[in-house]
Order: sequence, then structure tokens, then C-alpha cells
Amino acid sequence: MKWSMLLCWCCVAALSVPAGATILANGGFEEADCAQGIPTAFGYWTGNDIAEVVGPENGIRPFEGTRMLRFITTGGIGNATTVTSNIDQAVDLTPWSSLIETGRAELIVSGWFNRIHVDDWTDTLFGIEVGAYAGSIEDLASTGLNPPYSRTVWLETDRAPDTWELVGKKFVLPDWTRFVVVEIMAHENMYNDIAGQGEFHGHYADMISLEIVPEPGTLLLLALGGLSVLRAAPGRSRVR
Repeated sequence: MKWSMLLCWCCVAALSVPAGATILANGGFEEADCAQGIPTAFGYWTGNDIAEVVGPENGIRPFEGTRMLRFITTGGIGNATTVTSNIDQAVDLTPWSSLIETGRAELIVSGWFNRIHVDDWTDTLFGIEVGAYAGSIEDLASTGLNPPYSRTVWLETDRAPDTWELVGKKFVLPDWTRFVVVEIMAHENMYNDIAGQGEFHGHYADMISLEIVPEPGTLLLLALGGLSVLRAAPGRSRVR
């Protein structure tokens, strides 16, 4: 009975391990504005498209804190050939390399989005992409943002500016991953505005999160491994 109770406790403990804190920097956009260009270091938001960090405006308040990100254009000054405004952050995963190399590391990415509604041509689509890379971040200067492995999730938003909407995705990382680039997006899915115009009427992101955790099966194996160690102890005491 005692060992079966201990087994149950270990299983429950393994399966109820809380998700870790976000490993993204400035996921709530409280600390700094966005830089320009592709990422050249870890831990800051940057992009080739125009976005800015703002306070409450257009009847929308930040989901948390006092600031949020506003998407503005899909290019430097508006572009009639591109349809997505992308803002990126590179995240170093080498501290978790031992877990990743087991092939059982899961990433959980999520974010909150909101927008105003002007008319039937107001764009409604947001997204998050996570791209995995095997090399060093310095390689991006020559390769650009072309991940050999990526996962994307999209969110079709409603017309209510007083409610933020959450989107997220969980997936297993390739065992060769050394860093990832998280890309948040506003997409012109209704009308592609011409160059020189503001391409988004009032489209916002806040509280972007990225967590790395073991797969649930890995936690259970760890718990069972701990149980086998506990079971061995009485045996050794009986030998004595």
C-alpha cells in the first residue's frame, strides 16, 4: 500500500509540474521600443517592418502593464507587394541543450492580440511563428530568417476592441536546436494597402510568452526513476 501511494504521488507530481516562466525578454513591451533589422543578438525585439510601442489608444488598453506593440506597416514606409508586418526576437536555448538533445523538449508559445474595427476592409489576422536554428545567431546576417524547421499558429480576431484574444501552440523541438526566433505578425488578409499608407488601422500585440518544458512522458520517466531509487533503499538496509 505504501509503495502504491508513493507511485501515485510521483505520477501526480510529474504530471502537475507547473509550466516555467517565459524565456522571452520584454514580452509585455514595457522596457524598450523595437529595433530595426534582423536579430544580431538575443533578447530584444526587432524587425524590417515598422512597429512601435504605445500606451492606451484607439479605445484599446494594454492587456497588461502600460504599454503594448502596435503594428504599422509591412515594409519601411508601406509596401504594396508585402502583406505581413513581422517583429522578431531571437532566444538562446543552449542552457537547455541537454534536454533538447533528448528529443523531448517542448516549446509553448503564446500571445495576446487585439485590434480596432473600421470597416469591412479592416484586416483581422494575426500570427506567431517559431523558427528553430542549429548554428549561431551570427549566421543570420548571411542566411536571413530562413529556419530549417518552424511552426506557425494563426488567429482570426473579432471586432470587439475591449477584449484581447489569446493564441498559442505547443510543439517538440528538433534535437539539434541551438536557438529560436519568435516572430509575431499582423497580416493583411482583407486588403493590401498601397505603399505610403498606414497599412494597419490599429493592430496590437501584448504579453508574448515562450516556455520550454519536458514532454509529459519525460516527466513521468523521471518520476518513475526516482521511485526506483526509493525502492532500492529498503533492500540495501535489509542487506545490512
